[in-house]
Formats: sequence, structure tokens, C-alpha cells
Amino acid sequence: MAKPIESTPSLKGKDAERFLKEKERMENLTPESREYKKLVNFGKECLNKYKEKPFFSL
Repeated sequence: MAKPIESTPSLKGKDAERFLKEKERMENLTPESREYKKLVNFGKECLNKYKEKPFFSL
């Protein structure tokens, strides 16, 4: 039998403040800057995968 799902703990103090600041910052991003960040992250992921297993050698 599966375990019941536990409730998520509440954020308090500095963790709550940091969460709210980050949430506000994300809401204020323009769609262009969000797309740019996605592309940058995708590029980093590809580079890391290439470093792990290069598809050609020099």
C-alpha cells in the first residue's frame, strides 16, 4: 500500500521573504527575457552533455 502524501511545510522568516522576492522577479520578466534564459540553459545543458560524451574527437 502506498504512503499518504504529507503536507508541504510552510515557509517562514528569510525563506518566505526570499521566495516572495523571487516570485515577484519572475512575474516581472518579459517573455523575451524568459525565452533567452531558456535558450541559455538549453545551451549549457547541451555543452555539459557534450563534455560527458563528445560525438567526435580532435
